[in-house]
Amino acid sequence: MKVICQQEKLNFGIQTVSKAISSKVIEPIYGNIKLETSNNNMRLIATSGDISIEILIGVDSVEKEGSITVPSRELGNLIGSFNSGKVEIESDDIKLITITSKGCHYQLNGLPSDQFPSMQKTISEDLITINQETLKNMIKETFFAIAPPDEVRAVLKGSLFEIEGENLTVVSADGRRMAKKTGKLLNSPGKNFEIVVPKKTLNELIRILSEGSEEEVNIFISDSQIDFHIDNIRILSSIIQGKFPNYRQVIPTHCEQSLRINKENLYKALKRASFIAQDLESPNLVKFKVHGSQIIITANTQDVGQAYEEVDLEEPAQSLDIAFNAKYLIDALSSMATTEIIFELSNPVNPGIIKPAQREDYLYVIMPVRLK
Repeated sequence: MKVICQQEKLNFGIQTVSKAISSKVIEPIYGNIKLETSNNNMRLIATSGDISIEILIGVDSVEKEGSITVPSRELGNLIGSFNSGKVEIESDDIKLITITSKGCHYQLNGLPSDQFPSMQKTISEDLITINQETLKNMIKETFFAIAPPDEVRAVLKGSLFEIEGENLTVVSADGRRMAKKTGKLLNSPGKNFEIVVPKKTLNELIRILSEGSEEEVNIFISDSQIDFHIDNIRILSSIIQGKFPNYRQVIPTHCEQSLRINKENLYKALKRASFIAQDLESPNLVKFKVHGSQIIITANTQDVGQAYEEVDLEEPAQSLDIAFNAKYLIDALSSMATTEIIFELSNPVNPGIIKPAQREDYLYVIMPVRLK
């Protein structure tokens, strides 16, 4: 293999695919990036086994076609430190790769590409198409509610993708909160189904999907994999096996009152109060006292201090004392694209609902903290 390409394109490609590589590599080949040339393009692929990322970049010229795998860390550090301009890569397609750029000359030891796991095409007739910005926003507004790594139930370590007719609904839950957002598909498979997409895959999608882009994402789905095609990038991921809990059962069908609140005012008040809410037994605990046209937010930690905040409501509300985990509220408010929210509450033990005041595509359910 012998190819000449631009440092900026090559560096972008390496940084894009290297995110697929696990921090705990099971075999040396899984720590490598596969470089493969054809026509006037170079294909870069990295994998952990559970997720693979591929990108196709344009090059200046391909003098000799071929392929090899190179350690991701060394290749990324080296190319990232070069100045912009031309980079020449030459390999014997077995082990040795030579990299040259403006007076710099390096050799790296690689591994033959035939040892690299193949990135098979997903065999599926179930294709859905969605706008890039729509999918990015759906993931961003639900991602934070995915359960932590120590969660026993594997299906909660990812987000539910539920396809119904022409709609895609993304749901994340951890047993204490649930975020749900629905978006319109540009193309649907003509049948309803559900899959659970791992958190790592969703994190890479947030990073790769373009903000404000009108371009489309094609998604192929099989029984065991989901395959995202985004411009010149492809993400192939395993899906989490198992049945996602019935999220509809946790959505209250009736709430006693609806509070209309400026989102930014509530967010800033909670953020400040959370600096004080550091009690070891009840971390992030804040108390709400709904009274008249205000919510009074308080926090008290013996060795830290006290917090008191007043947040105005647009209309008077029924009196209510209730407590929440401030972090769970802050997570939702910081992810929600809206200026005003509706906070639906009933009593100190039943879940509350937060949703944007001007749209109906998003809903967040949060359990209150029961006070002793």
